[in-house]
Amino acid sequence: MKTGLFGGSFDPVHNGHLAIARASLDSAGLDRVVFLPESAPPHKPGRRFAPSVHRLAMLQLAIEGEPRFALSAMNLDSTGPCYTIDTWRRYREEHPAEEARFIIGGDMLADLPNWHRPADLLREVDFVICSRPGFCADEVIRNLPFGEAERMKLAASVIEAPLLDISASHVRELAACGGSLSAFVPPSVAAYITANSLYGSRC
Repeated sequence: MKTGLFGGSFDPVHNGHLAIARASLDSAGLDRVVFLPESAPPHKPGRRFAPSVHRLAMLQLAIEGEPRFALSAMNLDSTGPCYTIDTWRRYREEHPAEEARFIIGGDMLADLPNWHRPADLLREVDFVICSRPGFCADEVIRNLPFGEAERMKLAASVIEAPLLDISASHVRELAACGGSLSAFVPPSVAAYITANSLYGSRC
């Protein structure tokens, strides 16, 4: 079983997330993608998130009917930051028979040296790096302060994903103003956001 691990706050999950997951299945030869919502993403300190129960429910709705998508709540019981290296080690310990890879967006590449324990990450973790059209991942990798072997490993992990200009923050702003979410999230997720009055009113 070749599994892609896709972590994030998913606040909310949107069509861009789903497109990355599908591209990873098709281009990286994965058998499934496991979505791993986080309680406290370390790169978003101080930000308040929708309650975990809602983010988990929206993910469940978004992946319904997708047999190669799965969901794990293993990071939602964490009281501190969810570091990638810790998530990786815990998942590998709980699923030793699986061949796992960690899915990240190409826009995260430049910040990899600032991640928690980057040397351990580069040594232990196999990535799927989703590069969007027009983004030169190879150039970013060449400028990373890692050894040649590590840079080659990252370069071999790059796939091309579709360009969808969607952000969770934009979805939240639209929801707060009563705007239509139909172009940005699955219909079931849009209905859930409306039914539960998520993201408040800012207009």
